[in-house]
Amino acid sequence: MGQLARLFGMGLVAAGILATGALAAASQETTNPEQPKQNAAPREAWATNCSSPARGQAQDCAMEQRAVASETGQAIAQITIRVPQDTKKPVTMVQVPLGLFLPAGLSVDVDGDLSENFPFQTCNNSGCFVGFPIPDVMLKAMFNGGKLNLTFQNLNKKPVVLPMSLSGFTGAYNKIK
Repeated sequence: MGQLARLFGMGLVAAGILATGALAAASQETTNPEQPKQNAAPREAWATNCSSPARGQAQDCAMEQRAVASETGQAIAQITIRVPQDTKKPVTMVQVPLGLFLPAGLSVDVDGDLSENFPFQTCNNSGCFVGFPIPDVMLKAMFNGGKLNLTFQNLNKKPVVLPMSLSGFTGAYNKIK
């Protein structure tokens, strides 16, 4: 349990650093029952980065993707995936905007299959966060899939679906593992 809390804490810190004030403003848009319009994903939808706490120490690498509203260019959601050195098992941190019906949680599926629901763990002025280890069956589906759907409910209990491209997922994952 302490390890999961540590992973969640590290992911939350990373997500908080990467979050922008624009996400809070974008959250007002997602309370509308209409789906936010997004820009088409770039060829490589996943960005990777690595850092080391000190010279000579192992690098901590992550991959991420952001959903961006096409009208404003503001970030709507972000998904960050890490493979911690101690477990070698992928974990993810998903950030979505404020203005949610929290009890519904976040549903994650690959191409409409393998849907799993995860509870929101915390919210701050940057958004609401869900962290979880990625199940092996879902990871395999992500390697071969085209779209990762993040679904949550707005305050009116209407579903908001944010499709995230899986283009370039396998290459990015191989860089961080």
